[in-house]
Amino acid sequence: MRRFLPLLLVLPLLAGCDAEGDTSFTSQVAVESYQIVDEPLAPIYLTRTVAADRPYVPADAAVTDAVVTVTLVGEGGSPDVVVPYRLVNAAQGRYDAVMGGDVQPLRTYRLRATVPGQSAPVTASTTTPGRFETLSSTDLDVPYAPFATQRVASFTISRPVFPGKSTAFVFTSETLLQSPTLNDVVPFLRSILDRDDNGTPDFQEATDSDDRSPTFEDFRLGSSPVLNEANYETNADGSLTIDLPWITVLFYGDLRVTTNAIDDNLYDYLRSQAIQQGGTGLSPGEVPNLLARVENGTGLFGSLSRVSATLTVRKP
Repeated sequence: MRRFLPLLLVLPLLAGCDAEGDTSFTSQVAVESYQIVDEPLAPIYLTRTVAADRPYVPADAAVTDAVVTVTLVGEGGSPDVVVPYRLVNAAQGRYDAVMGGDVQPLRTYRLRATVPGQSAPVTASTTTPGRFETLSSTDLDVPYAPFATQRVASFTISRPVFPGKSTAFVFTSETLLQSPTLNDVVPFLRSILDRDDNGTPDFQEATDSDDRSPTFEDFRLGSSPVLNEANYETNADGSLTIDLPWITVLFYGDLRVTTNAIDDNLYDYLRSQAIQQGGTGLSPGEVPNLLARVENGTGLFGSLSRVSATLTVRKP
């Protein structure tokens, strides 16, 4: 999910998720791709899942010999355009489109990946949300005050058209600081990091070493939970007013705040993931699997439309 939008601090798609020592584990092809309206066709990442008791090495898990296409579906389900993809990064299993063209709103895109040694192709489809725009916002220069105010800011947007359903949103924020330091981190982020014996957050500058202590780059992006009709106000003119929650803010300074209208695949994946991560009161045996709308594989082939603004969060 690190490539989404950029977006979420969430459970990685590409790691194994079976119980330790589970001899029934069967590796699957995992898909990761997020098609964004009015932007070029996005990369597609293909890897194989591994059992939870095995080390996950991205380069070893990457699928490098697949035949990949994305089809823009026309009326009646016939193909309008078939776009081939080619492998561009073997270490990541990344495939890029060989043709130009932006993702269109309110259209269906179908993924097909034929992987040698697998009897059936990996397939998935997404219907993209409609375009929308920001009509107005509250003050975008604010002090950090999560306990004094319920929201950072509010945005009034035009309603994205998505036939037959209400629209779900996710807010994301990305620090625009080139080299953030510990002094730029808000108290919330400090509180959730591991601490050393001196009470100092145990994370470091980005590094190429094998040390997997968290780095600033791991936290450049913050995100909200999925926001649906219960989280926003519908105005008389049909516009929507949405509150940006403080949980998205991880750094002081200038942030790129993005409002993302998400498709059904992202909505299902994220809400089922929230159950996986706890807080429901379900025992482990009652927790349902992630809703991954991928045939003959797993992962996420989703889409979204988005608008962005710059928010400044000042130290109190």
